[in-house]
Amino acid sequence: MGKFGFHVSIAGGLCLAVEKAAGLGCSTMQIFSHSPRMWKLKDIPKADAAAFRNARAESGISPLFVHASYLINLASANDELYEKSIAALKDELLRADQLGAEYVVTHLGSASGSDMRDASLRVAVALAKTLDGLHVKTRLLLENTAGEAGDVGYGFGDIAWIIGKSGRDDLGVTFDTCHGYAAGYDLKRKDGLERAVAEMDSTFGLGRLKQVHLNDSKHPLGSRRDRHEHIGRGELGRAAIGRIINHPALRDLPFIMETPKKDPEDDKRNMSVIKRLSAK
Repeated sequence: MGKFGFHVSIAGGLCLAVEKAAGLGCSTMQIFSHSPRMWKLKDIPKADAAAFRNARAESGISPLFVHASYLINLASANDELYEKSIAALKDELLRADQLGAEYVVTHLGSASGSDMRDASLRVAVALAKTLDGLHVKTRLLLENTAGEAGDVGYGFGDIAWIIGKSGRDDLGVTFDTCHGYAAGYDLKRKDGLERAVAEMDSTFGLGRLKQVHLNDSKHPLGSRRDRHEHIGRGELGRAAIGRIINHPALRDLPFIMETPKKDPEDDKRNMSVIKRLSAK
């Protein structure tokens, strides 16, 4: 059976994030290591990092995923933003390693009107520049996108092409269910899920798949709109989510929910739904 958790806020401190995750019944978790909308970052004090690692070890929550900043655009044709993004992603990996995180998850960026293949090649080169000579235990995962506003990496074949061009065999993948559905993978249908899993295996390979972002979708199939919904309340629905978390190729993976948090009880309700679906 897979592990279930949430993206948890670090407001109030890193150790409090572990406490929140444990209180929600998480067996895995994801965080930002800083505000995701700021370039300039404060160093993590060594004592804070050590306390966080100890708190997580005591909780038994594993693996830990750190989501990279939303500002990073590895596909940018703007040289200043491109180099700034590479430096920021390096910093994300170093910070995550300091916290003992197993993985960093990153969006690939937006082509912003430029040729998609050229943008994808810039991503591949950026990934190589980021990782070459960087000695960390934390592994980098590339997240599929909904294809909104020129976002790179909405097709599994595109992600495989980028990995191949990067020359980095240590790259992994995060599969976001909302993004996949919005990009045109019909995960609502049993045969559509089977085709999506088969395509992942035939392109980048299921061995690279290390995480599922388990999100329902506010918008319909192929909408190219990245808007998450509560589990079972969106276009995918409970039956489809149930098939995803119980699929033989996926069920042993860590599932992280990035569902809306408008009410303090939202996460509890989503966890309750997931546990019922996983028990079927």
